[in-house]
Amino acid sequence: MSIEIGKELWSGLHATFLEIADLNGLKTPDERTAMWAGFLSCFAGSMVFDQGYATTSAIIGELRNIIVDSSRKGLAEVPK
Repeated sequence: MSIEIGKELWSGLHATFLEIADLNGLKTPDERTAMWAGFLSCFAGSMVFDQGYATTSAIIGELRNIIVDSSRKGLAEVPK
Protein backbone atom coordinates (compact mmCIF):
# COMPACT_ATOMS: atom_id res chain seq x y z
CA MET A 1 0.00 0.00 0.00
CA SER A 2 2.81 2.43 0.81
CA ILE A 3 4.35 1.98 -2.64
CA GLU A 4 1.00 2.73 -4.26
CA ILE A 5 0.67 5.91 -2.18
CA GLY A 6 4.17 6.92 -3.32
CA LYS A 7 3.21 6.31 -6.95
CA GLU A 8 0.09 8.42 -6.54
CA LEU A 9 2.10 11.17 -4.86
CA TRP A 10 4.57 11.32 -7.74
CA SER A 11 1.74 11.19 -10.31
CA GLY A 12 0.38 14.34 -8.70
CA LEU A 13 3.77 16.06 -8.49
CA HIS A 14 5.22 15.12 -11.87
CA ALA A 15 3.45 17.78 -13.96
CA THR A 16 4.21 20.45 -11.34
CA PHE A 17 7.86 19.39 -11.27
CA LEU A 18 8.18 19.81 -15.05
CA GLU A 19 6.20 23.05 -15.01
CA ILE A 20 8.57 24.54 -12.43
CA ALA A 21 11.52 23.51 -14.60
CA ASP A 22 9.96 25.25 -17.60
CA LEU A 23 9.04 28.38 -15.62
CA ASN A 24 12.65 28.66 -14.48
CA GLY A 25 13.98 28.27 -18.00
CA LEU A 26 15.53 24.84 -17.39
CA LYS A 27 15.44 23.45 -20.91
CA THR A 28 18.73 21.65 -21.55
CA PRO A 29 19.50 18.14 -20.34
CA ASP A 30 22.30 19.51 -18.13
CA GLU A 31 19.98 22.07 -16.51
CA ARG A 32 17.29 19.48 -15.87
CA THR A 33 19.86 16.99 -14.58
CA ALA A 34 21.04 19.57 -12.06
CA MET A 35 17.44 20.16 -10.99
CA TRP A 36 16.91 16.41 -10.52
CA ALA A 37 20.16 16.18 -8.55
CA GLY A 38 19.00 18.96 -6.22
CA PHE A 39 15.61 17.34 -5.79
CA LEU A 40 17.04 13.89 -5.11
CA SER A 41 19.63 15.29 -2.69
CA CYS A 42 16.90 16.97 -0.66
CA PHE A 43 14.73 13.86 -0.81
CA ALA A 44 17.62 11.68 0.40
CA GLY A 45 18.51 14.08 3.20
CA SER A 46 14.92 14.17 4.39
CA MET A 47 14.70 10.39 4.21
CA VAL A 48 17.91 9.98 6.26
CA PHE A 49 16.43 12.26 8.91
CA ASP A 50 13.14 10.32 8.93
CA GLN A 51 14.29 6.73 8.33
CA GLY A 52 17.99 6.65 9.16
CA TYR A 53 21.09 6.25 7.08
CA ALA A 54 21.03 2.45 6.69
CA THR A 55 17.45 2.30 5.40
CA THR A 56 17.94 5.23 3.05
CA SER A 57 21.20 3.83 1.73
CA ALA A 58 19.59 0.42 1.10
CA ILE A 59 16.66 1.93 -0.77
CA ILE A 60 18.83 4.21 -2.88
CA GLY A 61 21.05 1.22 -3.67
CA GLU A 62 18.03 -0.75 -4.86
CA LEU A 63 16.86 2.21 -6.95
CA ARG A 64 20.30 2.33 -8.54
CA ASN A 65 20.00 -1.36 -9.43
CA ILE A 66 16.59 -0.76 -11.00
CA ILE A 67 17.95 2.14 -13.04
CA VAL A 68 20.92 0.08 -14.26
CA ASP A 69 18.65 -2.85 -15.18
CA SER A 70 16.19 -0.58 -16.98
CA SER A 71 18.98 1.11 -18.87
CA ARG A 72 20.42 -2.22 -19.97
CA LYS A 73 17.00 -3.30 -21.20
CA GLY A 74 16.52 -0.10 -23.16
CA LEU A 75 13.90 1.28 -20.79
CA ALA A 76 15.81 4.38 -19.76
CA GLU A 77 13.05 6.69 -20.91
CA VAL A 78 9.72 6.71 -19.13
CA PRO A 79 6.76 6.95 -21.53
CA LYS A 80 4.79 10.16 -21.14
